[in-house]
Amino acid sequence: MSLRTKRRAQNAEINIAPLLDMVFILLIFFMVTTHFTKDLGLEIDKPSASSAKSLMNESIALAISEDGDLYFNGRRISLFALDASIRRALVHNPSASVMIVADKRSVTESLIEVYDTCKLAGADKIAVGTKER
Repeated sequence: MSLRTKRRAQNAEINIAPLLDMVFILLIFFMVTTHFTKDLGLEIDKPSASSAKSLMNESIALAISEDGDLYFNGRRISLFALDASIRRALVHNPSASVMIVADKRSVTESLIEVYDTCKLAGADKIAVGTKER
């Protein structure tokens, strides 16, 4: 092996600085453009309303299925356990609002029971989720 080929073998390295720059640029791009939504845990067919508007992401999301089952943070929950869960969530964020998303085929009694439980748990701001017409 000649001196020239030894020198080339010693200087052969891959510069990964441009690759790292591209990875960080892509990471920043996805962080800025990603929109996070809360998953309710089931598919809800919301009723429509002309006065529907979007609330801030700082809300406690509840879902009522067509059968009247109640979901909190994607898991099925009872009315009795809902009281404690709402109280716990309000301790962490006292200004949070409660968003109740009920299927349009669910019984109104289920919605009223959940609304009443949230009110008794200390929630001041309670909204019912709808979709725009």
